[in-house]
Parts: sequence; C-alpha cells; structure tokens
Amino acid sequence: MALIEATLLSKSYPVGEGRVAALNGVSLSVEEGEFLAVVGPSGSGKSTQLNLIGCVEKPESGSLRIAGIGVSASGLDDLAELRA
Repeated sequence: MALIEATLLSKSYPVGEGRVAALNGVSLSVEEGEFLAVVGPSGSGKSTQLNLIGCVEKPESGSLRIAGIGVSASGLDDLAELRA
C-alpha cells in the first residue's frame, strides 16, 4: 500500500466572479521511503498539491489517502491528528 495515494485530485479557487483551477485530475502515488521533488512553473499547482497532501486543505474532487486514511471523509480534528 502506498503511503500517499492521490487519484484524480481537483481543486479550484474563486477569482473575481469565476474560479481558477489549481489542480485538475492530478494522480500521484508515493511509497514509504520514496523521495520525490515537486517542480514546475509558477501557477502550476505545486503549493496546492502540497497543501492537499499536508492535509491543510481538502480536494474538491478525487480521492486522497494518507497512510490509508481517507482525507476527504476526515474531520478537522482527524486531519490535525494526522498532521501531528
């Protein structure tokens, strides 16, 4: 089982009267002990992806599991405990 399993994650933010998609259908799998780098141009969604993986924010759609725990279905207290 992967330590981080993200499947088709999407997240957008309000901008004026519309919304801007920061992530649209991003999938990622990270095994325990694996190293990776998140690189890309400004505005490509790097910080948003890290905020989701760090349980600071929840995805609007898709599935995110950290150590087998479903982030979308978890409450704020559960996410705080997961971050600790």
